[in-house]
Amino acid sequence: MSAPGANAWGDAAPLLTRLQQATAGGGVLVVKIDNERTNGKVFTVVVSGPKYGERYFHDDGADLSGILRAALAFCGEYQSNGLSSDAGGVENHTGFSGPM
Repeated sequence: MSAPGANAWGDAAPLLTRLQQATAGGGVLVVKIDNERTNGKVFTVVVSGPKYGERYFHDDGADLSGILRAALAFCGEYQSNGLSSDAGGVENHTGFSGPM
């Protein structure tokens, strides 16, 4: 697999800006590129932090923009459901994970 192309970053830039804003005030956003992987899933995105309690988002894939959109959905779902940092329970959606 070749290194991510400019298009991956061009499409991702506005999504990264929105995620930075969504995670402000107690969230952590990690974007990793692992070009040693041979399965094509070179991108990893993690959203966690005190803002989300024991819930966090983690996904690996080849489509950076798609993963970032899923992370934004996680942040939006968290905010729209009015969950707080002490919210219990874990939702088992694709790309969503429970306590770390």
